[in-house]
Amino acid sequence: MRKLGVTLIAAGLLVALAGTASGAQQVTRPKPAATVRFLPAVVIVGKHFKARERVKVTLTAATTYVRTVRSTALGTFRINLGTIALNDCSEFTLKAVGALGSRFSLTHPAKPC
Repeated sequence: MRKLGVTLIAAGLLVALAGTASGAQQVTRPKPAATVRFLPAVVIVGKHFKARERVKVTLTAATTYVRTVRSTALGTFRINLGTIALNDCSEFTLKAVGALGSRFSLTHPAKPC
């Protein structure tokens, strides 16, 4: 009977440890993201990239714009493309690829305005 009690306690500890280990694996970082803001100038803002990662950003519309930027220690970046012929009604594709493996892609379909 005593052996059975020790076995049950050991099995309970294993289950508890397995639950803690799997719980630690469920903590994930947010996926990289980027947005295009249409102010007087077109600005691309990225977040959740790896810290100080070099990121190549490509915005393809009627013209292709390519910029390389380094993200901050918090994984953010900001690119000002200036006043270009692009607005929220335009069709465009945005791709951001980091040197350390972060990736983001967005396709924005044309909208009637």
